[in-house]
Amino acid sequence: MFNFIKKLFMPKQKNKPRPKHLAKNSVSMTRNAKNFKPKTIENLDKLTITSKQNALSTKNPATILVKFLNANQNELRSQLIFKSYLGEPLRLTIPQFKNYIFKKIEGMTSIVVATRQTIIIHYKKKLGKPVMVYCFDYDNNTLLKVPEFMTGEINEHYQVKIPAILGYQLHISIGDLDGIFNNEPQNVILYYRHDNWKLVQPVNYLVKIKLPAVVYSHALEKSNYDFKLPVGSVWKVFKEVHTNEQTWLSLGGAEWIKQEYVTKINDETKKIN
Repeated sequence: MFNFIKKLFMPKQKNKPRPKHLAKNSVSMTRNAKNFKPKTIENLDKLTITSKQNALSTKNPATILVKFLNANQNELRSQLIFKSYLGEPLRLTIPQFKNYIFKKIEGMTSIVVATRQTIIIHYKKKLGKPVMVYCFDYDNNTLLKVPEFMTGEINEHYQVKIPAILGYQLHISIGDLDGIFNNEPQNVILYYRHDNWKLVQPVNYLVKIKLPAVVYSHALEKSNYDFKLPVGSVWKVFKEVHTNEQTWLSLGGAEWIKQEYVTKINDETKKIN
């Protein structure tokens, strides 16, 4: 009854329209409320999962592959495979191979760091003993140049290059000019002879000096001593050397004279045996 009387005596109030900006905000808030998702909770769940995976990662199984390679990337033996776990200590004994020495290692770590980890151990061949090359004058056994030393890996091929020596040509060689390096030292001896010597022969006879004879240290011009052999003296000849120009006579050791200065003694009784 009271409400009825109140409506009769109190004027009606018109409904005021709601401000547009409030209406829009209301709709926006309603939509946002419908689309709202607890992102914070999802992120926490994800962090928790990641944390658990990290905590368990050290127990994940791992495979270790070990290769043994030479300088040509060829395997010295079959690959070694063993099992472990991530984070476990990694220890490895480096094996030895005949005629090889350790060079370097790749992929080695103090602990296992990958589920499939590869370790490569590199080796190189040991050096063999050197090959020594000597060059001698065949006729007086003097060394013509400083010896050369050739080195290389064991079982590696070598080939001696004949040195060129001015005024000489190779006469004979002793030792392997073509071979392989090994665990024993090797010698190659090259004997040279003057390149203008056409014939060399041992002899045994006497000569008489007919003109003052210049004495040379070699069967070569410009190698003369400061003295001459007197006329009428007799000397024994041990070797003849025929060149393009003349004949040289060896009186023994480093003493040579030209044939033009002597007369050969043909008396059999004066030959020296």
